[in-house]
Amino acid sequence: MGYGSFTGHEDFVSLGYPWVLPGYEGELQEQLYEKVYSFAASPEYGGRTFAQRFRKQWTAQIAFFERHGFAVESTDPIYALDVRAASIKNFQSEYEVTCQPQFCWDNFHILSQPRLSSEQLSMWRQYFQTVDFDFSVKATLQDKMMAYLGFAVREDTGFAELIAVAQEPGARGVLPSCLVTGVSQLQLRNARFLGAKATPTNGMEEVLAQTGFEKVSEEILLFKSI
Repeated sequence: MGYGSFTGHEDFVSLGYPWVLPGYEGELQEQLYEKVYSFAASPEYGGRTFAQRFRKQWTAQIAFFERHGFAVESTDPIYALDVRAASIKNFQSEYEVTCQPQFCWDNFHILSQPRLSSEQLSMWRQYFQTVDFDFSVKATLQDKMMAYLGFAVREDTGFAELIAVAQEPGARGVLPSCLVTGVSQLQLRNARFLGAKATPTNGMEEVLAQTGFEKVSEEILLFKSI
């Protein structure tokens, strides 16, 4: 009739919404939430930082978390690309772009350190520990790393997401080249759609609009610390 869950790493917890069958909204949802949250926040598990993200249209889910002490941390535009029909042109580029079968936190950390605080880096590190990355794309120039992207793919739905984006400040034109490689890899994996979030720190909004992505929604990040 309903279920609740969470994923976590160290004291970071991605707390799931308590889903129930129609007609069981209300009390059962509260019981599910309290059961899952209480365990995640207990000394036994040790959760201290809780987060969840929803598309802007999911007003009921957002309101539920706000009633339970979560606050909106950020609102970022979401873009999507139909990978099956994508024909992103190959940008002329001075960068060497390669695809790698894993995600390396150290690469993301090196490029992100100049623009993110230690607290933000810690949050991203803990969040990435809960993500099952499928591959990454790395751009270099004269053996120096200039950009690093991490992708995840859901094989059951064919939906892919660009989750991690980091680039060297001033590396002009590097992100379109990385996207070309990323989309080509997704086509080989029979992905259907690619979603990407544009944030003030990843510089992606203009690039996504230029490479055929369409804005489809906004993502609301909810956050709570205890």
